[in-house]
Amino acid sequence: MLTLTISARAAALLLAAAAFLTLYATDALGSGDVPDEVLQGDINCDGLVDFQDGLGALQYEAGLPVDQNEPCFAPGSVAAIPGPQGEPGVSLYALVNSAGTLISGTAASAASPSTGEYEVTFTEDVSGCAAAASSGSVGSASGTTSTTAVASLNKSGANTVVVFFVNLQATPIATSFHLIVAC
Repeated sequence: MLTLTISARAAALLLAAAAFLTLYATDALGSGDVPDEVLQGDINCDGLVDFQDGLGALQYEAGLPVDQNEPCFAPGSVAAIPGPQGEPGVSLYALVNSAGTLISGTAASAASPSTGEYEVTFTEDVSGCAAAASSGSVGSASGTTSTTAVASLNKSGANTVVVFFVNLQATPIATSFHLIVAC
């Protein structure tokens, strides 16, 4: 009978290696069949983190096959473990032509009080949001290249984004544009 003695430090390193390998794992089957819950460090997917997982980590590192219960994640591959659903993405946007007409989007209205200045109004408060605008094609109208856009919130009310466009000489310029507002 062969007896193997390892130090507590070596055992801790083996378990840490097993946890690292399981944390960065994907579905070995490639079919999307993955366990509902993943126990970090459970290399063989038996529901425990123990010496067998440490042995599995060593086998993997040595290029030897690792016995696993299926479905299980392949050691050393990249994680594809779904997390909880996050907040929805950008839902406020506007496509506005150079005349200041709202072409499409979730905005309620758009106007151009002066050359290069546009006011886009939404049905909700956007004063705590971030806005970004970029010159671009809207319908059959193309955007102007070499422009700088500045989107400002709360100048004309809590529901309005004011967008300014200037050319490289800092002269206000009319252009069609795309606006997104992230809250």
